[in-house]
Amino acid sequence: MRKFTPHASIQGRMKFPTIWDLNQIKKIKEAADRTSPSGKRSFAMIMLSAELGLRIGDIRNLKLQDINWNKKQISIVQHKTDKALLLPLPDGVGWAIIDYLRNGRPYTDSPNVFVKHKPPYDAFPINSTMNHIFSTVMNKAGIPPEMKENVGWHTFRRSLATNLLQNNVEISTITEILGHSDPDIAGRYYVKLDIENLRKCALSMEVKGYARK
Repeated sequence: MRKFTPHASIQGRMKFPTIWDLNQIKKIKEAADRTSPSGKRSFAMIMLSAELGLRIGDIRNLKLQDINWNKKQISIVQHKTDKALLLPLPDGVGWAIIDYLRNGRPYTDSPNVFVKHKPPYDAFPINSTMNHIFSTVMNKAGIPPEMKENVGWHTFRRSLATNLLQNNVEISTITEILGHSDPDIAGRYYVKLDIENLRKCALSMEVKGYARK
């Protein structure tokens, strides 16, 4: 069959990035150890990434003053784009942060929400990817090895955008939620990750008898 089909020359990205569905994201959330201080930190970070689509750099740099508890809002200037972003603070995300601040975060004068749990209890380095936190939760979630390829904190952001797209949320709204500097980015990038809707665009192919041999 393969010798009868033309070879496609594909430029750029060769594989689709990993996208998690809602059940997989739920499994990852449940895998966080919410009884230990570090587990509470991991869970709060996962909630921020999965529910709001925040980049790990913005989670790492999140300050206590960035959260308006009365208005239930988070206001930041994005590290990557230097663009201001205002997001609602869902109850689940808010309570995860509160639990960490009250019962997990070491006593420290650091203005950052998330700090290291070994002395000195200060902010993570500006170049920290926090991958050790991500990997710990992934291992506890029992994600198969093949699902760990090309994944990281940004996978939550991709998954949020794709799941919103599959639920018919407008591209403009997704762009606003994710705080993209270019409104066309979501259209160019996330649409091609929407596998379910891409399948609807597939052309039917007639298979000739000689190709079945």
